[in-house]
Amino acid sequence: MRVFFLLYFILGIASVSIAQQNGVTIVEKKGPKRHLLYAKNDADASRSVFLKVVASGYRRRADRPVIKLIPPKSEVLMMTLIPLRDTISSYTYIYVANTEEENLGIIREKNPTESLGMNDFIESRNLIFTNNGCDKCDLLIGMLQEKRKTFRKVDIREKDWAFDYAVRYLENRGEKLDTIALPMALLKGKVIQPIPDLSSFVRAVEE
Repeated sequence: MRVFFLLYFILGIASVSIAQQNGVTIVEKKGPKRHLLYAKNDADASRSVFLKVVASGYRRRADRPVIKLIPPKSEVLMMTLIPLRDTISSYTYIYVANTEEENLGIIREKNPTESLGMNDFIESRNLIFTNNGCDKCDLLIGMLQEKRKTFRKVDIREKDWAFDYAVRYLENRGEKLDTIALPMALLKGKVIQPIPDLSSFVRAVEE
């Protein structure tokens, strides 16, 4: 399996364009009113680019990742950030450049050993979907923690990358998201919802 390296940048001062991945670099163009992030493809073939930005002090916060196909020898705008007045602004970003558009579900967790495609990620982990004010969700999370079960909590309010990938995975399977009852679980790709008996469910979760 090809290993892709995920690049983290903590940005604060001038416009930069540093490391290159599969012929692609992220170019930052900072003006007084807008900070623009471009994907520059110097390769001879198209590249699919995944960009995730976490920003502070900007009018628009980039909570959702952006995926765009970048033609060869071209530069495409990926994200526009508008800084707030009288506020210190900063952001970090993560990007992945892939040679195959359909394989862009690439993510890395803390101290990973390899990158995984979207399906591989979903089908190798236990995800528990929760929401604020869901007492049953809180109870389930507490029971899983007490039994030291391995899982990732996915808060649907935050809409982080795990949420986005899981939703895409469910949509590809034909799941109707408007009928989902929380808490919902994806146990290594198996959809479980509703969860009528929490105790039985916790016992079924692998260590």
